[in-house]
Order: sequence, then structure tokens, then C-alpha cells
Amino acid sequence: MYGESAGAESAALHYVTPEMQSFFQSAIIQSAPITYAEYVTSGVPVGEQLNYSYTDISCFRAASYQQIVAAQKVANTLLTSLKILLFLSIGYLSLTT
Repeated sequence: MYGESAGAESAALHYVTPEMQSFFQSAIIQSAPITYAEYVTSGVPVGEQLNYSYTDISCFRAASYQQIVAAQKVANTLLTSLKILLFLSIGYLSLTT
């Protein structure tokens, strides 16, 4: 699977979603709009709301989408300059529910 720019973000989301992993052996993610620093900036407050470490992806995978959305809503009130959470996950989750 290959994605570039916004398509790279879509490819990444598909690749890490457990239900989709049987469809893809690997992914090429080119010029994704989110960087590691942005992931950490947004992942830490979401993880804190869920009582998870942002480095333990298995905890995030085990959480329901309702738990993640609720945590993101709280985390978004804590972020002052980065509003990437709703763009990446809530929009994606609303398409899959």
C-alpha cells in the first residue's frame, strides 16, 4: 500500500488498524502530514486521559473508539496550537462506525 501527503496519513491509519492488517503486508508512507513531534504532542494528553503511556500502542489498540474519542475531546481542550487530533482520528472513526 502506498500513500502520499494526506493519502499517507490514510495509509498509516489503515496499516495500524487491526481489522485492516490482514489486507496489507507493508506500507509506504511518504510525506505524511503528521510528524513524530506532533504525534507525541497529541499522543501524550490522550494517553494521560486513558491512563496509558503514549509509547504503549497496544493499550490504544485495546481501547474502544468511544474511549479514544472521549479522551481526544478532553485532550483537545488542553492543546493550544495543535488541533490535529480531530482531523486524524475522529474523522476516521466516524467513517468506520
